[in-house]
Amino acid sequence: MKRLNLGRPAIACVLVGALSVSTCALAGLRTFLPVTIDDSAMVASGMLGAARNSSDTTQFIGCKTVSDASSSFGTCTALDSTRLFRSCTTSNANMIAAMRAIVGDSYIIFNWNSSGACTAVSVLNESDVDPKVR
Repeated sequence: MKRLNLGRPAIACVLVGALSVSTCALAGLRTFLPVTIDDSAMVASGMLGAARNSSDTTQFIGCKTVSDASSSFGTCTALDSTRLFRSCTTSNANMIAAMRAIVGDSYIIFNWNSSGACTAVSVLNESDVDPKVR
């Protein structure tokens, strides 16, 4: 008798399917998080792919860095579907490094203070992030 080699997800799916009436798909998790801005928390977030693929032609989010021989700075910007715009700037090396980790389909979160300085920058590069449609 030949033995069928199923991976753990397939085995879990077979077991769950046998115990219930549901069906199991073996596709990965997909997340769609459009640009959101929360002024009370001074935070903006969103997926580059979700902003690009949104049904509106308004929202965007991103960061850029600029360097010369003596200094570096970075800026993050976000515009949500209601046209609320927020941005922050920093010369902090750790936040600039996070900005430079952004790839085409990253999920970005940034915080700012009342002076418009970035207080945190987070970049997530994960398989569930919605890719941009070309």
